[in-house]
Amino acid sequence: MAQTADSTAVVLVPESGDTVQAMKAGLMEIGDLFVINKADREGAERAAFAIRSALELRANDRAWDAPVLLATALQGTGIEEVLETFERHLEHLEAGGGLARRRRQRFEQRLADLLRAQMWQDFRARVPEAAWQEALAGLAERRWTPHQASRRLAAATADATHDIRPARLDPPSAPPITTTPRVRSAR
Repeated sequence: MAQTADSTAVVLVPESGDTVQAMKAGLMEIGDLFVINKADREGAERAAFAIRSALELRANDRAWDAPVLLATALQGTGIEEVLETFERHLEHLEAGGGLARRRRQRFEQRLADLLRAQMWQDFRARVPEAAWQEALAGLAERRWTPHQASRRLAAATADATHDIRPARLDPPSAPPITTTPRVRSAR
Protein backbone atom coordinates (compact mmCIF):
# COMPACT_ATOMS: atom_id res chain seq x y z
CA MET A 1 0.00 0.00 0.00
CA ALA A 2 2.93 2.35 0.33
CA GLN A 3 2.82 2.84 -3.44
CA THR A 4 -0.59 4.51 -3.15
CA ALA A 5 0.66 7.53 -1.18
CA ASP A 6 2.78 10.52 -2.08
CA SER A 7 4.71 10.18 1.18
CA THR A 8 4.96 7.15 3.43
CA ALA A 9 5.55 7.19 7.17
CA VAL A 10 6.59 4.00 8.91
CA VAL A 11 5.30 4.22 12.47
CA LEU A 12 6.86 1.95 15.08
CA VAL A 13 6.82 1.68 18.85
CA PRO A 14 9.89 1.49 21.11
CA GLU A 15 9.60 -2.29 21.34
CA SER A 16 10.16 -2.49 17.56
CA GLY A 17 13.86 -1.71 17.86
CA ASP A 18 14.90 -5.33 18.25
CA THR A 19 12.85 -6.47 15.27
CA VAL A 20 14.12 -3.82 12.86
CA GLN A 21 17.00 -6.09 11.88
CA ALA A 22 14.58 -8.75 10.69
CA MET A 23 12.39 -6.25 8.85
CA LYS A 24 14.91 -3.89 7.39
CA ALA A 25 15.11 -5.32 3.87
CA GLY A 26 11.57 -4.25 2.95
CA LEU A 27 10.51 -1.88 5.69
CA MET A 28 13.46 0.47 5.40
CA GLU A 29 12.91 0.88 1.66
CA ILE A 30 9.32 2.10 1.82
CA GLY A 31 9.59 4.85 4.42
CA ASP A 32 10.04 8.49 3.53
CA LEU A 33 10.02 9.21 7.24
CA PHE A 34 10.04 7.03 10.33
CA VAL A 35 8.17 7.79 13.53
CA ILE A 36 8.72 6.17 16.89
CA ASN A 37 5.34 6.63 18.55
CA LYS A 38 4.92 6.28 22.31
CA ALA A 39 8.31 7.93 22.66
CA ASP A 40 7.63 8.38 26.36
CA ARG A 41 8.23 4.65 26.82
CA GLU A 42 11.56 3.13 27.73
CA GLY A 43 13.61 2.16 24.69
CA ALA A 44 12.37 4.88 22.34
CA GLU A 45 15.81 6.40 21.81
CA ARG A 46 17.29 2.92 21.35
CA ALA A 47 14.65 2.10 18.70
CA ALA A 48 15.35 5.38 16.89
CA PHE A 49 19.07 4.59 16.91
CA ALA A 50 18.40 1.09 15.49
CA ILE A 51 16.32 2.56 12.68
CA ARG A 52 18.90 5.24 11.89
CA SER A 53 21.57 2.53 11.77
CA ALA A 54 19.48 0.41 9.41
CA LEU A 55 18.81 3.45 7.21
CA GLU A 56 22.53 4.02 6.81
CA LEU A 57 22.69 0.69 4.99
CA ARG A 58 20.30 1.95 2.29
CA ALA A 59 21.69 3.05 -1.06
CA ASN A 60 23.37 6.44 -0.80
CA ASP A 61 21.94 7.66 -4.11
CA ARG A 62 18.82 9.04 -2.42
CA ALA A 63 18.18 12.75 -2.62
CA TRP A 64 15.99 12.61 0.51
CA ASP A 65 17.37 11.37 3.81
CA ALA A 66 14.46 9.81 5.68
CA PRO A 67 14.30 11.34 9.16
CA VAL A 68 13.54 9.34 12.30
CA LEU A 69 11.19 11.28 14.56
CA LEU A 70 9.99 10.72 18.11
CA ALA A 71 6.33 11.33 18.98
CA THR A 72 3.74 10.56 21.60
CA ALA A 73 0.44 10.83 19.75
CA LEU A 74 -1.82 10.65 22.79
CA GLN A 75 -0.08 13.70 24.26
CA GLY A 76 0.33 15.45 20.90
CA THR A 77 4.08 15.54 21.38
CA GLY A 78 6.06 15.55 18.12
CA ILE A 79 2.97 15.56 15.88
CA GLU A 80 3.64 19.06 14.54
CA GLU A 81 7.15 17.95 13.53
CA VAL A 82 5.70 14.91 11.74
CA LEU A 83 3.29 17.14 9.77
CA GLU A 84 6.06 19.60 8.91
CA THR A 85 8.24 16.72 7.73
CA PHE A 86 5.45 15.47 5.46
CA GLU A 87 5.17 18.97 4.00
CA ARG A 88 8.94 19.23 3.47
CA HIS A 89 8.93 15.84 1.76
CA LEU A 90 6.14 16.88 -0.61
CA GLU A 91 7.98 20.13 -1.40
CA HIS A 92 11.14 18.09 -2.05
CA LEU A 93 9.23 15.78 -4.41
CA GLU A 94 7.60 18.67 -6.26
CA ALA A 95 10.89 20.52 -6.69
CA GLY A 96 12.63 17.57 -8.30
CA GLY A 97 9.70 16.28 -10.34
CA GLY A 98 9.40 13.26 -8.07
CA LEU A 99 5.78 13.90 -7.16
CA ALA A 100 4.60 13.79 -10.78
CA ARG A 101 6.83 10.75 -11.38
CA ARG A 102 5.40 8.87 -8.37
CA ARG A 103 1.85 9.66 -9.38
CA ARG A 104 2.48 8.56 -12.98
CA GLN A 105 4.00 5.30 -11.69
CA ARG A 106 0.90 4.75 -9.54
CA PHE A 107 -1.37 5.31 -12.55
CA GLU A 108 0.74 2.95 -14.64
CA GLN A 109 0.71 0.28 -11.93
CA ARG A 110 -3.05 0.61 -11.45
CA LEU A 111 -3.66 0.40 -15.20
CA ALA A 112 -1.43 -2.68 -15.46
CA ASP A 113 -3.21 -4.31 -12.50
CA LEU A 114 -6.63 -3.65 -14.02
CA LEU A 115 -5.53 -4.95 -17.42
CA ARG A 116 -4.01 -8.06 -15.87
CA ALA A 117 -7.19 -8.76 -13.96
CA GLN A 118 -9.38 -8.18 -17.02
CA MET A 119 -7.18 -10.30 -19.26
CA TRP A 120 -7.13 -13.09 -16.68
CA GLN A 121 -10.90 -12.92 -16.31
CA ASP A 122 -11.36 -13.00 -20.11
CA PHE A 123 -8.89 -15.87 -20.48
CA ARG A 124 -10.42 -17.88 -17.65
CA ALA A 125 -13.90 -17.44 -19.13
CA ARG A 126 -12.67 -18.99 -22.41
CA VAL A 127 -10.98 -22.00 -20.83
CA PRO A 128 -13.29 -25.00 -20.88
CA GLU A 129 -13.75 -26.36 -17.36
CA ALA A 130 -12.63 -29.83 -18.45
CA ALA A 131 -9.36 -28.40 -19.79
CA TRP A 132 -8.83 -26.47 -16.54
CA GLN A 133 -9.42 -29.55 -14.40
CA GLU A 134 -7.16 -31.64 -16.66
CA ALA A 135 -4.37 -29.09 -16.27
CA LEU A 136 -4.73 -29.13 -12.49
CA ALA A 137 -4.72 -32.93 -12.46
CA GLY A 138 -1.67 -32.99 -14.72
CA LEU A 139 0.16 -30.71 -12.30
CA ALA A 140 -0.96 -32.61 -9.20
CA GLU A 141 0.06 -35.93 -10.71
CA ARG A 142 3.33 -34.41 -11.94
CA ARG A 143 2.61 -35.36 -15.55
CA TRP A 144 3.04 -31.75 -16.64
CA THR A 145 5.18 -28.84 -15.57
CA PRO A 146 3.43 -25.51 -14.94
CA HIS A 147 4.80 -24.30 -18.30
CA GLN A 148 3.34 -27.30 -20.12
CA ALA A 149 -0.01 -26.86 -18.40
CA SER A 150 -0.16 -23.17 -19.27
CA ARG A 151 0.70 -23.88 -22.92
CA ARG A 152 -2.06 -26.50 -23.07
CA LEU A 153 -4.58 -24.09 -21.57
CA ALA A 154 -3.56 -21.38 -24.02
CA ALA A 155 -3.98 -23.84 -26.87
CA ALA A 156 -7.42 -24.83 -25.55
CA THR A 157 -8.53 -21.21 -25.94
CA ALA A 158 -6.79 -20.52 -29.28
CA ASP A 159 -9.96 -21.08 -31.29
CA ALA A 160 -11.76 -18.39 -29.33
CA THR A 161 -9.02 -15.76 -29.69
CA HIS A 162 -10.12 -14.64 -33.15
CA ASP A 163 -13.42 -13.59 -31.59
CA ILE A 164 -11.92 -11.13 -29.13
CA ARG A 165 -13.52 -7.73 -29.52
CA PRO A 166 -12.29 -4.52 -27.94
CA ALA A 167 -13.86 -4.01 -24.54
CA ARG A 168 -16.08 -0.96 -24.33
CA LEU A 169 -14.77 1.85 -22.20
CA ASP A 170 -16.54 2.87 -19.03
CA PRO A 171 -19.32 5.37 -19.64
CA PRO A 172 -18.65 9.06 -18.98
CA SER A 173 -20.52 8.70 -15.70
CA ALA A 174 -17.58 6.79 -14.19
CA PRO A 175 -16.19 8.52 -11.08
CA PRO A 176 -13.28 10.88 -11.78
CA ILE A 177 -9.74 9.97 -10.83
CA THR A 178 -8.76 11.73 -7.64
CA THR A 179 -5.36 12.51 -6.23
CA THR A 180 -4.14 12.30 -2.67
CA PRO A 181 -4.83 15.59 -0.84
CA ARG A 182 -1.87 17.40 0.63
CA VAL A 183 -1.56 17.40 4.39
CA ARG A 184 -1.57 20.87 5.90
CA SER A 185 -0.87 21.41 9.53
CA ALA A 186 -2.85 23.86 11.61
CA ARG A 187 -0.32 26.47 12.63
